[in-house]
Amino acid sequence: MGFIRDYPSGKLDQKQFIEVYRKFYPQGKASNFCSLAFKAFDRNKNGFLDFNEFLTAIVLTMSNELKDRLDLAFSMYDINGDGLLDKKDLTQIIKLIYEVNGKRKLKQDLEPPDIARMIIDKFDIDGDQKLSRQEFIDGCLNDSQVRKLLTP
Repeated sequence: MGFIRDYPSGKLDQKQFIEVYRKFYPQGKASNFCSLAFKAFDRNKNGFLDFNEFLTAIVLTMSNELKDRLDLAFSMYDINGDGLLDKKDLTQIIKLIYEVNGKRKLKQDLEPPDIARMIIDKFDIDGDQKLSRQEFIDGCLNDSQVRKLLTP
C-alpha cells in the first residue's frame, strides 16, 4: 500500500481507515473498535487522518514498546475524553474487543461488566472507582492477563 497512491488527497476518512484496519482483524467485527482507534489517531479532530497521523497509527499499533501501546489503548478507550475510565467505559471496550477478535463468551466466562469491575477493583489506587491513565498503564504492566485482553 502506498499512502499517497491510495489516498491522493493526502488523507483518509473514518470509512477508509476502517477498511484498511479491518484487514488486521479478519475473524471479527472490527468496525466499532476501529471507530475508537480512528478517533484516538485523529489528533486534530478534523475527521481525517493525514499521512503523519496514519503513520503514527501504524507505528503505535506495531510497536514493541509496551508503555506506548498502553498509552494508545487508554486514548482509544477514553470514549468521552475525560481522562478516566469507569466501569461503563471498560465494559463497552471489553465487548468491542470480544467482537473484533471474534470471541464468543463461554458459559463459564465472566460477563464484561464483571471483568470491568474486577479490573477497576484491582487497578484503582485512589479509590474513585475510575482509572486514570497512569493507573491503567501501571495496572496493565503488572497484570499480564488484563494486559493481553486490553492491549491493541
